[in-house]
Amino acid sequence: MTTFKSTSNIDETLKNIVTIITEAAERAIGKTSYIKQRNPVPWWNHECKTAVESSKRAFNKYKRYKTFENKIEYTKQRAIAKKTTRNAKRQSWTQYVSTLNANTPMTEVWNKVRRISGLNSNQNIKSLERNGKAVTSNTEIAKILANTYKNRSSNINYKKSFINYKQHEENKKIGITPNTH
Repeated sequence: MTTFKSTSNIDETLKNIVTIITEAAERAIGKTSYIKQRNPVPWWNHECKTAVESSKRAFNKYKRYKTFENKIEYTKQRAIAKKTTRNAKRQSWTQYVSTLNANTPMTEVWNKVRRISGLNSNQNIKSLERNGKAVTSNTEIAKILANTYKNRSSNINYKKSFINYKQHEENKKIGITPNTH
């Protein structure tokens, strides 16, 4: 842990304070890293992935070596990626519309429209990184989060004086009287 060092330079003192607070927060709160994933869309397929990867490779090559040929190749790959994703979207939409009939519930229709648009109201944590490994099982994620919260709010993290104060306050009777209207 960094110790506080007062200096005549205000910038160094401020940097030192920020470092101490950050280290204390990291020790007290801990970290679990969240692996960000895009909302899945039903039209995304292997062709889209390949086309976008080729476009990114061409762009990176053009960034490194700004030649006319690399610019043309990047433009070509970008156009192919756009065309591929546009066709995949169109095909997915056509397939979906062909499944609709007069008996299709409106909630199902709008849920599918949201999915195709990439709007997903499901904000579950899909994976966590623990000890360098990705954890994807909902049960395991729940256990990790529960243990983290349990450990962070445990009395072992508090000073003895605070534990005594906490126990004293928790033992007090709360005077709640029912409200009669």
